[in-house]
Amino acid sequence: MDENEREIRFTYHPPVDNQSVRYEKCRSMAKEVSKFIDLLSPSSRERSIAQVKLDEMVFWVNAAIARRG
Repeated sequence: MDENEREIRFTYHPPVDNQSVRYEKCRSMAKEVSKFIDLLSPSSRERSIAQVKLDEMVFWVNAAIARRG
């Protein structure tokens, strides 16, 4: 990993411009998908994994917004 990438990954990035709005949009949409998952699928390991993966998606989208603008 080069120094620039290390700096991007391991430095705090306070929200700038419209990033806070984009974070909220991602969370809001994920909340709706979460409801959709619960509505369509029975309580199960598979549903639980789908919810965890959705949570991971929110994390990675927010990381992309924070790290890459």
